Amino acid sequence: MGILIVLMLFIGYGFADAAWESSILYNCSNCIEILRTKQPDYYNYFQRGIINIALSRIISLGLLYQLLLSLALPVGIKYAMAYFRQKVNAFELEKENRELELNFLKAQVNPHFLLNTLNNIYALILNGSKEKSAETVARLANFMRYSLYRDGDNNTLGNEIQLMKDYIELEEIRLNYVSVSFTYEADTPSINFPPLLFMPVLENAFKYCNDEAGKVNSIEGNLTLRQKKLLFKISNTCNSTCFNRPGGIGLENTQKRLTHYFNSDYTFDIEKKEGHFTVNISINL
Repeated sequence: MGILIVLMLFIGYGFADAAWESSILYNCSNCIEILRTKQPDYYNYFQRGIINIALSRIISLGLLYQLLLSLALPVGIKYAMAYFRQKVNAFELEKENRELELNFLKAQVNPHFLLNTLNNIYALILNGSKEKSAETVARLANFMRYSLYRDGDNNTLGNEIQLMKDYIELEEIRLNYVSVSFTYEADTPSINFPPLLFMPVLENAFKYCNDEAGKVNSIEGNLTLRQKKLLFKISNTCNSTCFNRPGGIGLENTQKRLTHYFNSDYTFDIEKKEGHFTVNISINL
């Protein structure tokens, strides 16, 4: 049925085209005279009548070729615009999905930190350390304010370093038998940097480090930025239970955000040996 409709439309177009051309030429005596003198073959062809002209064009498929030439440009433009719109929509959808995933990953950081800090405040209150409790609450408020209102457009590496220093001071409150050190060096601390990127890694180090008397327990962190090459290393003592645990949501979160911000311009390695759990991150900023 569809083929029949297309065929009828093609035949109708052939007759309409022949009739339209004939009406133009018959109403222009000068055109007829020019055609007779300049194009005698086509003039004789034109004298065959509308029906014969239309049928000859239809049978020879010359009309189809003419029709394809006429439709090629507008159809091409239409499909090009449709393809462009499809690509734009796909790009916007991908961007929205990545932003939703990123917001979800960033939102996962705060509950872990908040829970740990609240436990610290609770312990301080039980021990009667009112001033220390108040100071910790103030630090917690600053951290939450930072995570809520700081974004990747105006955050710097210097801000992140200060945040990690504050976090370490908060976590040290609850530790009794762990030696903690954090060193850093940055030639351009004002460089733009994603907020809270290293926090899950730092948090894991405190979470799984042994805090037992009679053992050598330590958390060692180092951050170096030289000529846009950033190296971050965090290592903590850990027992066999820690080694057998899966990577966890924190490390998975960090790796996904690294991919989001830096594509393939980073490395993320985990080492488990000699009683230490170590995370090494290298980024080309």
